Amino acid sequence: MKKFAILLFINFYSCQSEINSSIQGMDIFEILKNDSITNNQKDEILDHLNANLRLNKGLKLNHQVASNQYESIQKELDYDDLLLKLCVDALSLNPKEYMGDTVIDCENLDQLFNDMLDSDRKVRQEGGDMNEVDNKNRSILINIIESCGWIEERTKQIWWLSHHNMREFIPYYYPEFRKRVGKHNLLKANLAFMEDRMLVNAGYPQIYGTQSINGKLYNIIHPEDVNERRKNAGIRISEDKIKTIEMECERLGLIWKDELKRMKEIEKSPIQNGRY
Repeated sequence: MKKFAILLFINFYSCQSEINSSIQGMDIFEILKNDSITNNQKDEILDHLNANLRLNKGLKLNHQVASNQYESIQKELDYDDLLLKLCVDALSLNPKEYMGDTVIDCENLDQLFNDMLDSDRKVRQEGGDMNEVDNKNRSILINIIESCGWIEERTKQIWWLSHHNMREFIPYYYPEFRKRVGKHNLLKANLAFMEDRMLVNAGYPQIYGTQSINGKLYNIIHPEDVNERRKNAGIRISEDKIKTIEMECERLGLIWKDELKRMKEIEKSPIQNGRY
């Protein structure tokens, strides 16, 4: 199965477009987060993709359209389309509404990051008001990103914190993580984990089988191929050993054969969400 088939360079875009030269060599995620490209121009590009790629399966892309305005996505829609859809949906968010009133000194962020990481760890290990901690950390983290720009050396820490306190903003900032894989200790496996979290948060089956809910493995799209995808994503327990889905199930006290049977039954019906 091809991954990110739609992330081809936009070299086929009409030469009549006034922004053709500015998008050559860019992939669709970079275009969607490029502030120098107007919203109307982004819509024009997305319309072009709708017409020329596989995105005409009842999925009309628009950078401002909320997810509940899309037609239902059927089973045959590949996961690369789903990831793009979630990123497009997230562009309607306004992060400045979530920044809070914390004063950010962009030259002195060490204490802020230490405090966020410490409170995140403590509330999950020792208990407490998790929502309060997550909401506070989300405001501070978004404030840092929007006020200071992307802090390259903090990429792995931002990745870690985003899973716990920026649920709705994971697809919004996903392009920033995606283009930094292989840098700043951000691994391909970290991105795979993020992609699964994005899909699960939106109610779709996951890709790599990294997510579980209430001790159960969350449903996986095309589950019979999941170990190959985990291998390609570098999900490992050591440098030369893949962490298989069987190992993931064993950790949860589950048997993969039974889980696979359940998921294959689910595949016989259109995708409604990942939980059934």
